[in-house]
Amino acid sequence: MLRSNVLTMILLFMIRSSPTKSQTPYSNGTEQDNGQLNNHTVSPQTTTASLLTNRTKTNSATSITTLITATTKDKTKTLSSASLLHVESTLKVQVTQKPTGNQHADRKKRRVTWLSVTIALAICLSAVGVGVALYFVRWKKKKKIKEGFQEEMATICLHQYSDALDQALTVIKIFPMARSDKEESFRSISYDEELERAKWFKEDLDKGSGWTVAGEGPGYTYWIKTIQGDDVPVKIVYFIDMPFPAKVFSELLDPQNLKARNDWDKAFVEHEILEAYPEDGGYVTYMRALLSFPLRDRSFVLYLPPAKEVDWYGEKAIFMLIKNASHPRRPEGDDGLVRAKNGGNFYVVTPDETQPEAACKIFGLTNNLYNGWIPKRTEWMQRRIVPRKFNEWRDNMVEGYYKYFKN
Repeated sequence: MLRSNVLTMILLFMIRSSPTKSQTPYSNGTEQDNGQLNNHTVSPQTTTASLLTNRTKTNSATSITTLITATTKDKTKTLSSASLLHVESTLKVQVTQKPTGNQHADRKKRRVTWLSVTIALAICLSAVGVGVALYFVRWKKKKKIKEGFQEEMATICLHQYSDALDQALTVIKIFPMARSDKEESFRSISYDEELERAKWFKEDLDKGSGWTVAGEGPGYTYWIKTIQGDDVPVKIVYFIDMPFPAKVFSELLDPQNLKARNDWDKAFVEHEILEAYPEDGGYVTYMRALLSFPLRDRSFVLYLPPAKEVDWYGEKAIFMLIKNASHPRRPEGDDGLVRAKNGGNFYVVTPDETQPEAACKIFGLTNNLYNGWIPKRTEWMQRRIVPRKFNEWRDNMVEGYYKYFKN
């Protein structure tokens, strides 16, 4: 009996240490097999045969058969049915409690699947983030290129429009075959009226009504104002000091000295006399103004009546006028430039108070329509361009004085 108990314990130890299947021990056995197990005495041959025949489909049963056979070899031993039933119930409990090999494989497979899905999802989200970032950078770059392209095209279109307008004006222009009285109306001037006009600008400037400083420095000051309703609305008046006598100023600008002026004047070039009027001493002249971006060069046809001495608030002054004109020798568009319109400029030249024989002061007005694509009211642009251009002209004049007129 003791030996049977020992054998039972050995069987239980072997069962716990051996792998099990999902099928319970002896599940495929017959009623006859169970009956044989219930006998109190089993021969070694019968036990071995029945176990080998009916329980070979279960690994646990095979282990039991082998152990019983090895134990009862050459001897007849008895195993109690209670012991065998205890073994069978223990096997069932062990099978129920332990997971099978298939379950282990399924769990492992599920873990691998979840891990793969997690990694794939992380990769996909990263790829989406990178894609969004690249799209945003590319969109910003395209937007910047598009804005720059639009600005460039706008500039090109403005230039093309200006050129096309100039060409159209040239084509449709009816060139005059003869001068008419209306075309020479610019010669009909009144010095008294022009002098009153000059004084009006001086007095309006003194009041400070709407005038703002456009440029200021040693020896010069420019003021600008837009007069609504005027044909040439933007007006610029100025005071400039010159280091030579008042008479020299008029001589430097005299059309009879255009040869010298074409040498010293670098701001306004290509001066040319189109027609002279000996009876009154006036001239119709042509010139080209060199302008900077965003303006292109403009051409002018001007009438220059002779200078005249006038009274300027109690002191003697030289009064010089510039009027807009036209002439068949220089019709609009024949030079490939936009023809600007002069609104009636003037110079009032007075001797310097401290050294009248060596210096003078000029009070002047400049007002022009630059035409082309430039609108009439361009105060912002003229504020930047005109003072700089006149300062250049002023410096050129001083150089011309020292080169041609200083004794």
